[in-house]
Formats: sequence, C-alpha cells, structure tokens
Amino acid sequence: MNTLDLTHNATIYNDLNGLNSIKMQARSDQDAAVMQVAKQFESMFIGMMLKSMRDANEVLFEDSEFNSYEGKFYRQMYDEQLSQELSSGSGIGLADMIFEQLQQQYSGNRIPAAQLSADTASAEVPEPAYETQTDMTDITAPQVRTDSIDPVSFADPASFVETLLPIAEKVGRQMGIEPKVLVAQAALETGWGQHVMKDVKGTSSYNLFGIKAHGGWQGDVAVHKTLEHDGSQFYSVTDQFRSYDSYQDCFQDYLDFLQSNPRYQTVLASGADSEAFAESLQSAGYATDPQYAEKIKHVLNSEWLMNS
Repeated sequence: MNTLDLTHNATIYNDLNGLNSIKMQARSDQDAAVMQVAKQFESMFIGMMLKSMRDANEVLFEDSEFNSYEGKFYRQMYDEQLSQELSSGSGIGLADMIFEQLQQQYSGNRIPAAQLSADTASAEVPEPAYETQTDMTDITAPQVRTDSIDPVSFADPASFVETLLPIAEKVGRQMGIEPKVLVAQAALETGWGQHVMKDVKGTSSYNLFGIKAHGGWQGDVAVHKTLEHDGSQFYSVTDQFRSYDSYQDCFQDYLDFLQSNPRYQTVLASGADSEAFAESLQSAGYATDPQYAEKIKHVLNSEWLMNS
C-alpha cells in the first residue's frame, strides 16, 4: 500500500517547525522562501477544495456506518496532509501564480492585474463538484434576461428539486427519459445548486450539466478551471463552458446536445431506465470521472428525489 512517509517529509500539516524553517530560509534565499509561502497558500486552497468535495458527497453517505465522528476526524487529518503532499510537487499551478505576485510586491514593481496574463489575472482554485469549476475569465459577458425568475442559488436540496423537477419533467417527456435522473445529474454537477458556474462578473451561467462550449457553440461562454480525470488521477484544466439565460434554456440545450451527438444515442435509447441512462452517459464519455454513473445513482436514491 502506498502510504505517506511522515518520518522524512518536512511538510507535515501540523508541524509548526515547517513554518519556522521558512522564516530561517528567508534570511539566505528570499526567492526560495517566497515559493515555500506560495506553496503553503496553495496547500490551504487545495484543503478547501478537498473539504468542499467531502461536503458535496456528504449526502451520499448519511446512513453509512463509516460516516462516524471518528471517521470524519481521520478523513480530515488525511485531507490536510494530502493537501500538503499535492502542493509539495508541481501542485495545481496556483503556487506559481502566487509566487509571481509576491515577487512583484517585494521587488516594488507590482504589475496591475489587468496587465497579467489571462490565466494569472483571473485564476481561482476549482470548486468541487465533478466538474468542479472555478477561475474565470469571461469571453463574452452574457446578457441576463430581466424577466428571469430562476433563483440564483438554492437554500437546500429540497428547493433545488422543487425548482428544477417541473422543468426536467417537460424535457424528460421530449426525451423519453425519467426526469428525476436529469435532476440527479444536475445535482451531482452543481452540488445541489451550490456551485453553479458564474462568470467573472458573478452572473450565473445557469449551466447545470457542465456542458462545454465546444462544437460550434455560438452563445455566451464563461471560462473556468475544472477537474478532469486521466484514468489514474484528477488534474486541473481551464476550459470554456456554455452560459444560458435560464435553467429552462439549459435543460433544452442539454436535450439538443444529446440528440445532436451520435455517441449519445444509446443514452437516449435508455428510456425510463435511470440506471441505464447514467451508465450510458459514462460509457459514451460524457464525463472523465470513472465513478460518474455510480454517483448519479447515489444522488437519485437520496431522500429528496425518492420523496419527490
């Protein structure tokens, strides 16, 4: 089993001596010390990302015998150490951006954010969700309809289902698909609506399905960092995602997206079989997460959808 080597690792999450060593290093090699500080900040952001991912999956394990207080305590310890490990190597690229900005401050030649590269000036750490979505440069600011009554956020999973299920039922009838599995997929992609993508101005994209702005998309887009899986590990990439005026538009575009792509014909052919729908989505390569179908099924079996 691959375990963390705490004996020889100088970056144990609760080792305050590691911070003292940075202070000592600053006396002889300021650049190296600044990079270590940047890595500490990156570690904090990774820790926040991992915590958000745990929180997003909490609903799936409410009744699990492994979801004890002690289990959560040790998972938190593991995540904190893991965040140190992930940032100690090449990390996710955030440390390099922090290092650059800290260097500018120390050198007295601070460059305005507007003059930095698009990736550096607007980058943020990805939020969890499986498309998990963050930094963000808006390519074309979306025009928000003033008559839209869609909520910007949802108070809880119940309000998420209450708002979106009627829309899913309309689209589901057109697709011949069980509407609850559409809501389950949207809940998985957005953490029950808590992580719907926003553009740089903070306007909701109403993108519930993580649909990217590829294949001749002519509408508004928002650029975000997202997590992809290469078969062995997750990695962070920046990509363009579609932006809509409403959740109704999003659901309708999702239907059009599936119908216009030959590889999703087996998905549409699954009919009212929700499990077949989820499995066909994964088989067709809709998402890179190897557990995508299973996660949709878990959400589908949650109390909010079971009782709706």
